[in-house]
Amino acid sequence: MLPKKIPTLLIVVLFATAGFSQQKDWAIVSGKIVTPWAEKVASANPLPEYPRPQMVRSNWMNLNGLW
Repeated sequence: MLPKKIPTLLIVVLFATAGFSQQKDWAIVSGKIVTPWAEKVASANPLPEYPRPQMVRSNWMNLNGLW
């Protein structure tokens, strides 16, 4: 009974892997998503202050990197 299932299983695995191997490579999507608000923003000076000035930390330490 098991030897009869092996060729069927092999065919299923071959078709499944062939489908995955034909996927397109990742690429950046061309074009931009523009909202009504994005059109009004000047690219030279988008925002003069921090988005939330009340949440600025006085003593902030960056923990990225080796430590």
